[in-house]
Amino acid sequence: MITLPFFKKPTHRERHRAARETKRRDRAKRFKALRDQIYWARFLGYVGRHKKTILGISALIVLGGVLGLALPFLSRFVLDYIVPKQDYALLNWVILGGLGIYLLHAVLRYYEQRLVTTFSMDLVTEIRRDLFRYQMRLPLTYFENNAAGKLVSKLTYSVMMIKVLVETFAYVCLRESVNILLLTVAATVIDWR
Repeated sequence: MITLPFFKKPTHRERHRAARETKRRDRAKRFKALRDQIYWARFLGYVGRHKKTILGISALIVLGGVLGLALPFLSRFVLDYIVPKQDYALLNWVILGGLGIYLLHAVLRYYEQRLVTTFSMDLVTEIRRDLFRYQMRLPLTYFENNAAGKLVSKLTYSVMMIKVLVETFAYVCLRESVNILLLTVAATVIDWR
């Protein structure tokens, strides 16, 4: 009987090697999961120091979202009450009110963005300061064995990615989630049917 090479039974050595490789992969996965938990806990520790700023940003996001929804309600008021009665004096007041709401909305968005930028820069400064303190305690052999570019990369690029995470991803996700929630509520209130 002819046996093909790809149907051959694995030898004891091959089975042992495969089992060792599987164990090694499992240990690596567990180590990576534990390392990720430690990194997230450390990052959330840095973020947790800025609770008041985060609450301020959240309040400005909600207030800005509510003001952004005022314009559709003003449009509904104009179409339902002012146009049928042809009350142009009230229309002027509604237009001025809408302009005021729009300007207030823009001012709130400005302060919101400013708070987010300040928060992310403070976070980056803290992380860099701690990294620098840590590196100052390292033995000289560490600096002899590691390339200077790798150290500079850790202090600049890697930490800047945290700034990008905070300023873009986390901030935009929070803001747009609030906007979707407020738009859903507004759509329900405007047209209940």
